[in-house]
Amino acid sequence: MTATLGHRGPDGAGVWSSDDGTVSLGHRRLSVVDLDDRASQPMKDASGRYVISFNGEVYNFRTLRKELSGAGYAMSTQSDTEVLIEAFANWGVRRTLDRIQGMFAFAVWDDVAKVFYLCRDRFGIKPCYWRFDSGVFSFGSEMKALFACAENPLPLNPAAIAHLLDFDYVPSPDSVFQGIQQLAPGELLIMKRGEPPTVSPYWSLETERKNRTGLLAERSDAELLDECDTLLNQVIEEYLDCDVPTGCFLSGGIDSSLISAIASRKLQSPLRTFSIGFSEASWDESGRARKIASYIGTKHEELILTARMAQDLVEAIPDYYDVPFADFSQLPTLAVSRLARNEVTVCLSGDGGDELFAGYDRYDWSQRIWALHRALPGPVYKGLNALCSSRFMRSVRSALPPHVSETVRRLPEFALNGAAPATFDDYYKTIMRNHPSCLHEGTATESLASTVPYWIEGAGLERLDSMQIADIRHYMGDGILTKVDRASMSVGLEVRIPFLNERMVDFAFSLPMRSRHSKSGLRSLEKQLAYRYIPKALLDSPKMGFGFPVDSWLRAELRDWAEDLLSHSRLKQLPYINAGKVRKLWDQHISGTVDRHWQLWPVLIYSQWMQRWKTHIAMP
Repeated sequence: MTATLGHRGPDGAGVWSSDDGTVSLGHRRLSVVDLDDRASQPMKDASGRYVISFNGEVYNFRTLRKELSGAGYAMSTQSDTEVLIEAFANWGVRRTLDRIQGMFAFAVWDDVAKVFYLCRDRFGIKPCYWRFDSGVFSFGSEMKALFACAENPLPLNPAAIAHLLDFDYVPSPDSVFQGIQQLAPGELLIMKRGEPPTVSPYWSLETERKNRTGLLAERSDAELLDECDTLLNQVIEEYLDCDVPTGCFLSGGIDSSLISAIASRKLQSPLRTFSIGFSEASWDESGRARKIASYIGTKHEELILTARMAQDLVEAIPDYYDVPFADFSQLPTLAVSRLARNEVTVCLSGDGGDELFAGYDRYDWSQRIWALHRALPGPVYKGLNALCSSRFMRSVRSALPPHVSETVRRLPEFALNGAAPATFDDYYKTIMRNHPSCLHEGTATESLASTVPYWIEGAGLERLDSMQIADIRHYMGDGILTKVDRASMSVGLEVRIPFLNERMVDFAFSLPMRSRHSKSGLRSLEKQLAYRYIPKALLDSPKMGFGFPVDSWLRAELRDWAEDLLSHSRLKQLPYINAGKVRKLWDQHISGTVDRHWQLWPVLIYSQWMQRWKTHIAMP
């Protein structure tokens, strides 16, 4: 099992087993803090009661170390792992979870009480899969670790395939297989000897959001800006604390630029920054990233990702994403991770800024379109939709105010015609889906077994709050963080995410509405902070997203790869896929008349994943 995860931990391996042989923990090490072999895992506490296998980082471990040392605990290493295991010995597992700040998935065995614990961080930055079958419990950071100890092929979860085709990922706590689950963000699994495991949340995203809403409403804008500045500086300084070379991903957007600008002031030598560009101008942000890097004084490296490079990367996807995952920005993420790993072992990322500070433009235009749909008579609404689709409106759109122009641009794509959703949350799920309707075929099109609702609302929450909660839990938690973890760890690169520090999240959750959505637009507080470090002229430009020109590449350099995976013979072998609909979409796409890459990419990834892992899959 540990051998399957060698790419995640290239610096060492270890296994511990209990005296009676009924419990074993394995670990692959990526050395980041305290490179000495004494810090290797699995690790026992000083008393020998607890043993841990821990993936991730505890960022406030130095503070906790001082507290434990004051209580009489003598440390033999400088690692956060030892602090964590001794914290369990002093405070217990549950109380320790309230005190640590970091990204993690860890397994702990209490050899006295004969209790096993498995835990995942609050936002799901680090992955964790588990299976309990015939009295045997197994777990791992990636699915392939569980393949190594599964005696028989595993049955697929048909509802998971439907969700993959709709949203590009399989949501936790479910997985693509029946009988295998993901530990969801903020969950703790406990298993006592002779009993099945129980899973419960130790932290709740929606509860924390509701409890903190408006706590900072009485602060002035200037006070909030200063507090955010101080806090983010403190967090970034903690995240740069490691014993290996460190850099930053720099796309040129507000989030990564702000993180890089602050980080560049914390180091004695120039900060290393990394970005990906494209020869296609409509996708290329490398020029802006280069200008920002020059302004903040980093040692900047960029890679122009070509279609030929993408051919090599795309074939590696099922090895590193051993679950079907279909966000096509996984390719540039793999590329920038490989670029960075040539120089550093740790990279800071700007992920989470959009979700916390309300940076997605859909937070604005979705509410405007919904309001139009609710306010206007049907014929008027449809006429407005037709007008927005017209060549005339496209020609005058640039003269409209930005928020109006964006609504006009989006209305034709997300107009509510025919059987419209009854509620805004249903409409928001429609926005987040791939269009048109799902290509799933079969009887199990019902929602997944997950008890985690997609949408949270209630007293004290605005509609913007609910959109942010949904994105943090699903789009970011199950999507973006999965993408970044697998891509970076495929080359043994640790990515740290300052915006998802617990103190940053508490601060962002407490902000009043005016700090997220004001007359000047979305993410007003974060923009003002970024302008303190980087000139407004360098930052203010349309948001592109982190993808690649997949539509044109599928018609050219990636066409043979795609044609093979979408052939009639391959599609017939794909469970729960409507082969006829897929072929129709593919024919439309390669003709150049319609762009269908959003719907086709999940099928391509699913088809490739099936070919790679078919020996572990029980066909229905």
